[in-house]
Amino acid sequence: MGLKHSLRVLLALLVAAPAATSLAGEMSLRVQAQAATEDAAIDAALMRAVEQVYGLSISSRSERSVSEQRASGYDNARDYSAGEVAVRQDSVTRSAARGLVKSFRVLDSERLGSAHRVELQVKLPTYQTPGLPSDKRRRMVVADFAARQAHYRLPAGELPGALAAERLREAITRAITQSRRLAVLDRAHDRALEDEFARLRSGQVPVAEKARLGQALGADYLLVGSIIELDGAREPRVIRASGERYESTRIAARVHYEVIALATRQVKWADEVVVALDIRDAPEQGVFGLVGNRLARTMLNNIYPLRVVSAAGGQLVLNQGADSIAQGERFEVFNLGETLVDPYTKEPLGKIEQRVGLVEVVRVAPKMAYAELLEGDAAAVQQHAILRPYQAPAGDAPDTTRRESQVETSADGGVRLPFDRR
Repeated sequence: MGLKHSLRVLLALLVAAPAATSLAGEMSLRVQAQAATEDAAIDAALMRAVEQVYGLSISSRSERSVSEQRASGYDNARDYSAGEVAVRQDSVTRSAARGLVKSFRVLDSERLGSAHRVELQVKLPTYQTPGLPSDKRRRMVVADFAARQAHYRLPAGELPGALAAERLREAITRAITQSRRLAVLDRAHDRALEDEFARLRSGQVPVAEKARLGQALGADYLLVGSIIELDGAREPRVIRASGERYESTRIAARVHYEVIALATRQVKWADEVVVALDIRDAPEQGVFGLVGNRLARTMLNNIYPLRVVSAAGGQLVLNQGADSIAQGERFEVFNLGETLVDPYTKEPLGKIEQRVGLVEVVRVAPKMAYAELLEGDAAAVQQHAILRPYQAPAGDAPDTTRRESQVETSADGGVRLPFDRR
């Protein structure tokens, strides 16, 4: 009996009780294969099923032997599962161990001259990852930021540059994740993840649990950057009129960042975020939370601006919450008009934005926020209208000019990045 046959038996035996989680399932598919013998044809068919479902390419050169005992020959239209075969596994490669065959049925087996053809019905466990489907959001990795100084002065004391860069990356990751606009992939805990994957590959867990393997996602975009300036201190202040003394927190930061398309290495977006504050109280989210939120919001506002999901009763419901938005913030509301196209590159420039009002956030929930109109008519606000941060000085007349949007909405409700081609 060949090595492929031994692998086929091992794949059939790597089956335990059904997964306890509701995220586990089962897939049944028909496969055909042809080889010199019936055993070899069944081996090839089982490996083809594994490759189709899990994307694994199992090469005979990577197989190692297993000893097994079974009755020779297969009956058509009969199920073969792990309980019918006694196998003692000597060793097996990692790729083979990830082949998950719960059971198979020989539907047809016939001799064709010098070859043998079989058709099998194969059942394999599957696993559905929790949360939104992975193909609904663009995927991003936040890389380690570079520190241009060995140490930075902060209100709480001096901090090594490497630690400052790590805390900034964590703050940016947190802000982007809470926005729910992009799927953020982890690259900071590879060792812990590999330990968990090793347990799944071992014989200590039910075989159906191994369906979690082979589902790691690749990134569409890589966010990289560097800390150009970061300085902060607490300084005493005196209110002249009353003589009251207090401590002010001064923060100055400048961070450069780039969004890179992983497949082409093309820089799709580049910008700098500047934070300069002199406030009486220290920011609740800390210096890095403040800078990280500002960077994430600046980037996301150019890609996925705030949207109105409901405008009933004069109150607007917005599609972001948590730390990505704060009570008291003001935004201009714009309805979207026709799509504009660059006459030279033929790339979409976005949609015309028509200002219809000004709102203030009055309540923030974990996944949404509520805002009230300060200017404009709620009846004029379209569903999915976008919001831009209000930056005009107090007392200025409302801005009623038309301008070009950097965002385009696709027919299925998704959002195209401003730099993406059709």
